[in-house]
Amino acid sequence: MKLLFLTWDSGQTSYLPSLFFPILARLRDVGVEAHVLQYTWADAEQIARTREAAQGFGLRYTARRIPAKVRKAATPAAIPAGAVDTVAYCRRHGIDTVMPRAIIPSAMALAAARMMPGLRIVWDADGLPADERVDFVGWSPGSVRTRALRAVEREMLLQADRIMVRTRRAAEILHARAGAGWDASRVHVIPNAKDEDLFAPDAAARQRLRSQLGVGAGDLVAVSVGQQTEQYLPDSQARLVAAMIARSESTRAVFLTAQSEVITDALARAGAPAESVVVRRVPADEVPHWLSAADVGIALRDASFSQRAVCPIKIGEYLLCGLPVISTRGIGDMDEVLDRGVGFTIEDTGDVSLDAAAQWAIESRGAAIRTRARKVGLEEFSLRACVARYGRLLN
Repeated sequence: MKLLFLTWDSGQTSYLPSLFFPILARLRDVGVEAHVLQYTWADAEQIARTREAAQGFGLRYTARRIPAKVRKAATPAAIPAGAVDTVAYCRRHGIDTVMPRAIIPSAMALAAARMMPGLRIVWDADGLPADERVDFVGWSPGSVRTRALRAVEREMLLQADRIMVRTRRAAEILHARAGAGWDASRVHVIPNAKDEDLFAPDAAARQRLRSQLGVGAGDLVAVSVGQQTEQYLPDSQARLVAAMIARSESTRAVFLTAQSEVITDALARAGAPAESVVVRRVPADEVPHWLSAADVGIALRDASFSQRAVCPIKIGEYLLCGLPVISTRGIGDMDEVLDRGVGFTIEDTGDVSLDAAAQWAIESRGAAIRTRARKVGLEEFSLRACVARYGRLLN
């Protein structure tokens, strides 16, 4: 089988090299040759970095650049043009299956399938895009834009040969939207995954970095990786860390993020001592080392409706590195995963809930929970498990 992964984005995020390229490259193990076609308004330097990463994985990558200034105005015309381009690419390279990620590529794929009978569509639904815009961008549920995204979603539900979602809750939501008589067997639940050989406990890194932090073997180190935008509740994260430090002065917290000012201000408001916290941005290849040095991972998130369909990448990374996790209840399928003795979920971000989470973190350290976390991580979020699920989806 030859697969074309079709995407449309700003190029500001690293999800292609960090998440999809490792998966697509490993699909060779199940008889799938993957290509990537990205429509993007990234600059030339960003595109070059993505192309270099693709070459490192042995993947054929093509970028179609859309000028950022005209991107919104050009979107309606880009859909039919993208469909023609997709058909030409598929015919030129013998592609038999296209996998669009999210809404705009889905509209392209639908049009391409009408022009190229026999082209299979495997839809990467990747969350609930219309609902996310209602939850976090301020779109009205009844706006023209929201209805347009929902129309593409419904058409994909009816037309796609296979559908990939990240969570069982997303599958249930889409089933309800498709209505009676819809063939739910076409839906496959495939959580996000990371390379279990890269994200793994590392005793040497643990000793080295904990020495840099000035903490002993019995001291608590908490870590939070990723964005600190409003959706990820930076004030609540800061209050949680302050509660941990109040219970044990030797506690250290590490925030690996590009939004250093946001979390630094939140920590100051929460009264967390500056000397007990490290806030920095590190290269991606250093993240597993810092996770190995920690004892608990923080993954708080606004539990809005759209978040039922997401699978937070950081939780998979934490578990693979042997870290138990403190999370918000109601995010994807994480409640069921963390309830397997590897996490603590909070119902709300009130002081009582955060204090309980802080106490749990202090009391739940040790080799046994780290071993259990690694085991759950391998079962749910390893690259090996993910590729096997993709194989069942595609074949």
